[in-house]
Amino acid sequence: MKKYLKYWWKLLGIGLVAAASLAMMYIPLSSGILEVSPYSVKPGRNVVTIKGYNTHFDFGRKSKGYFSDADKAFVIPFSGYEVIDNNTIRASIQIPDTVRQEELVLFITNLFDGTVVHPNALRISGAEIDPTLRKSYFPTWRVHPQYGRQIPYRHILYETIRNLNFHVTMWFAMLAIMLISVIYSLRFLRSGNLLYDTKASVAANTGMLFIALGLVTGSIWARFTWGAWWVDDPKLNGAAIGALVYLAYFVLRGSLNDPEKKARLSSVYNIFAFVILIVFIQVLPRLTDSLHPGNGGNPAFSQYDLNSKLRILFYPAVVGWILVAVWIWELKVRYALLKQKIDDQ
Repeated sequence: MKKYLKYWWKLLGIGLVAAASLAMMYIPLSSGILEVSPYSVKPGRNVVTIKGYNTHFDFGRKSKGYFSDADKAFVIPFSGYEVIDNNTIRASIQIPDTVRQEELVLFITNLFDGTVVHPNALRISGAEIDPTLRKSYFPTWRVHPQYGRQIPYRHILYETIRNLNFHVTMWFAMLAIMLISVIYSLRFLRSGNLLYDTKASVAANTGMLFIALGLVTGSIWARFTWGAWWVDDPKLNGAAIGALVYLAYFVLRGSLNDPEKKARLSSVYNIFAFVILIVFIQVLPRLTDSLHPGNGGNPAFSQYDLNSKLRILFYPAVVGWILVAVWIWELKVRYALLKQKIDDQ
C-alpha cells in the first residue's frame, strides 16, 4: 500500500481535471438576455421584443422590467408586456421626447431568474435627458432554488464560457512548467550538473505542449466569440511571439554539439525566454487595448467570468492541470535519461 501512496498527487491531478471538466460541462448556463429587437428606437411609444436564454418569463407572469442608463440616473419602466413563452417577452415602453441619444441597459427581474441584464440593449435618438425622469424602485429577487444556475451568463461568450476551465487553466499549467524549467536552468548555471539542464529542457518541451493547447483552445474560442480564428489582439500576438521565442530555444540547443556549451547557452537563453513570455502575455496586454478580460481596461476574469460557485470548479482545475503537466514532465525526464543511458552504451 505504501508503494502506491507516492502516486497520490498524480491521481489527485487526474481526479481534479476530470471532476472539474465534467461538472463544467454538466452544470447549465444561468439566465440571460440575448437581444432586444428592434435595437434602435425613437421617442414615443415603442414595442420591443426581448429574447431571453434559459429564462422563465412564463412562470407566474411576475416579471418586472425597465431600461436605464448605465448609472441608473433615470429609469424607463415597461408600461406593459406580453409573455410569448419562457424566453420571449413583447414589452411596451413610453420614451419621453427629451431623452437624448443613449445606449440603455435592460433589467428584467422575477422570482425564478433573479435579475438578468443586457448592457447595450437599446439605442434612443433625441435631445436631452428629461430631468423629471426619476429612479424608481424595482425589486431584485434572488434566484429561486428550484431554478438556480451556476455557470454565469455573459454576453458574447454565452455557452463558450465553459472553455474557461480548459483554455485558461492550460495557460496556468504552461506558466508553472516553464517556471520549473527556469528554476532548473538556474540550478545548472550554479552547479554545472547536466542533469539539471536535461530537466530544464524537458520542462520547456512540456511547456510547449501546453502553449500549443492554449493557442488551439484560444483560437476556437475566438472563432465563436469574435468571429475569427485569430484577431489582432496584443494577448494573442504576445502568445504567438512567446511560442516563437521558445521554438528558438530548441533551435539553439539543436545547433550545438558540445554538451557543456549547449547547456550553458541554452540555460541563459531559457531565462531570457521566460521573461519575454511574461512581458508579452502578462505585461504589455495590460498597457494597451485588448479584448481579453483583465487587459486593456477590461475587467479581470475573476470579476467578469466567475461567480462564487464557479470558482469552486475553476481553481481545482488549475491545480489539476498543473499536476498533470508536472506528471508529463516527470515521465519525459525519465524517458530522456533512459535514452541518454542507451546512447552512452
